Order: sequence, then C-alpha cells, then structure tokens
Amino acid sequence: MSQNLKILVADESREIIDILEFIFQKEGYDVKCCRSGKELVKIAKNFLPDLIIADVKLNEMDGLRACKMIREVSELENCVFMFLTSLDDQQSELSAFEAGANDYVIKPIKPRLLVCRVNAFLRRNKNISAVKTEENNKITINDLTIDIDNFVVLKKNKTIILSKKEFELLCCLSKNPNRTFRRKELIEQIWGPEVSEISKSLEVHISRIREKDR
Repeated sequence: MSQNLKILVADESREIIDILEFIFQKEGYDVKCCRSGKELVKIAKNFLPDLIIADVKLNEMDGLRACKMIREVSELENCVFMFLTSLDDQQSELSAFEAGANDYVIKPIKPRLLVCRVNAFLRRNKNISAVKTEENNKITINDLTIDIDNFVVLKKNKTIILSKKEFELLCCLSKNPNRTFRRKELIEQIWGPEVSEISKSLEVHISRIREKDR
C-alpha cells in the first residue's frame, strides 16, 4: 500500500511528531514533519504529499488556514488532508471540513486505527482515476463515463438515464472525487443559494443515482 507514497505531518508537539514519523516510516511511507502552519504550506508545495496529517493548533499559522491555502494549489488537489487534534467540539470539526479536510480524528493517538484510516484513504485515492478531458468535456472514472455536453452517462457502455438534478449532482461529485462536501454546500451548488432547506430531496436524489448505478 505504501509504495513510494508520501505523508506530511504537522504538529506543535515534538513527541507527537516522533510517534507519527516512527509509525508511518515503519509502514514504509516517505515521511516529512514540521511544527508550524507556514512550514506545512511551504513543504507541501515542494514535497507534494499524498496525505497530510495536521493539528488545528499550529505555530505561526493555524491548521485551518494552512489547509485552505493547500487546497488552492492545483498539484495538491488530490492530496488527502486529515486533522489530528484534541479539539473535540462540533464547531471545530465543521470548520475543518469547511477548510477542505477529508477527515477529523480526535487525540489521543490510536496508532493501529490511525494507520488503518490512512491506508483506507490512500487506497481509495489509488483506485479512483478521475480524468476530465477538456477537449470533449467528458469525465471518466474507471468504467463510468459522463458526457457533459450531451447529457449522457455510460456505465460499462450501458446508458444510465438520469434526471437533470441527478445528472448535475453526479457531475459535481465526479469532478471532485476526493473532496468531502457538506450537505449545505451541495444544496447551494445544485439548487442555488436561495434554497434554504431541501436536505431530504438531496438524499433522495443521491439514493436514486446509487440505485441506477447498480
């Protein structure tokens, strides 16, 4: 699983850094570490890690700001960003996902569980090969092809019939295969910011897409 994969760790605690570096080097990952948000952004741009583990509380720049800046770097768009922090409250968790995080894990560290989570994320990233061809405006993910211009979806060369909203949802999610969307964000993107609450409708549409994909 760890073939040439790179992990970047950022934490104020030298002890935490040493533990994580030991754990993931033992798993065969190429690991770099730092203790500040500014270092995290700088190293990430050069190191181009496959996964970042960072605390929310960092020196110089907090992890939330660092995550937002990293999400603006095109070369890091598929990088998994995992927060590992002692901030165990809903608002901190929501802020992390709004900043672009893929996961939010509460300290203290549970080494085996953390390794399993990291492996699962990186395995999923490896299996997802989303390619958008600008020339013909198509998205291909494994055996799924979405022809945006012609409003056509093919799965193993079989046409899948979708409604307009189902198609828009599928396109939105397919263009960002490694991104975690908040419910409100998806609603605003598909139905518009003026729509305040249609969460049940969103779930119904996603459920229908899954049914048709079988």
